[in-house]
Amino acid sequence: MSRFFLVALTVCLSGVAAPRASAQADKYALDGDRRHFSLIEWDAPLRSEERNPDEFEAYNDTLLHARLFTTAELLAHASRDVTFRDLVRPTARDFQFKLIAMDGRLKRVRRIEPTRALAALGVANLYESWIFPTNGTDPLCLLTLDLPDGVEPTLTFNPTRSVQFAGYFFKLIQYESAEPRLNTPDRNVVRRAPLLIGRGFTATPVPAKDASDPWREGFLPGLLAILGGIGAVAFGLTWWYRRGDRAVKAAVETRRDRNPFPESSNLS
Repeated sequence: MSRFFLVALTVCLSGVAAPRASAQADKYALDGDRRHFSLIEWDAPLRSEERNPDEFEAYNDTLLHARLFTTAELLAHASRDVTFRDLVRPTARDFQFKLIAMDGRLKRVRRIEPTRALAALGVANLYESWIFPTNGTDPLCLLTLDLPDGVEPTLTFNPTRSVQFAGYFFKLIQYESAEPRLNTPDRNVVRRAPLLIGRGFTATPVPAKDASDPWREGFLPGLLAILGGIGAVAFGLTWWYRRGDRAVKAAVETRRDRNPFPESSNLS
């Protein structure tokens, strides 16, 4: 009887826990079943309000949804089993509007103006970041409301910064790269990239100057100083010996022109 009671209690508890877990997951899920989300133009540039008002509204809604949570919350509840290749394959639409987390290398960040609708709701800044997934050669675009401490907008990070990010996969976009077309050099190659929308991302801190490579910061400057000293000594010795050589040559030339016999000597 007691065993039956324990089994029944376990079933009841599991039945209570499952809806709670589901409700928590639904809290972070983006509702992409709304009509204006279905009218987003796939594999195309991000559209303006004039060009596609439905996509524009979905764009605003996604940013406002991401704004409800912290970067840490989105990272904790995002799926990590989706790869960059999954987002550019023909089946990529299966992942549209899903919350996805990845690691990568931050290459570029620029600030863009929020839309009027977002600004009216208190959104002051938007940031467009281009990130190369780990071991990847093609970037993705991440739109966020925040930047982590120590990261400022710049056209290129050299070296790149390691980052972790989570965002809602909005669509596959087309963008004009910096590579000129072969047949029309006045125009650049158009490429494709996944567009994700999130709250922010985390970045590895820049190492302090004193904590950098000891070869570069300690041994190498000392070695260069020693080599410079050796070079200075070698130059000085060379100058000294050349000066002595010139004096010896001058003495030889003087003796060569001088009469080796006394002028008062009479030869018979």
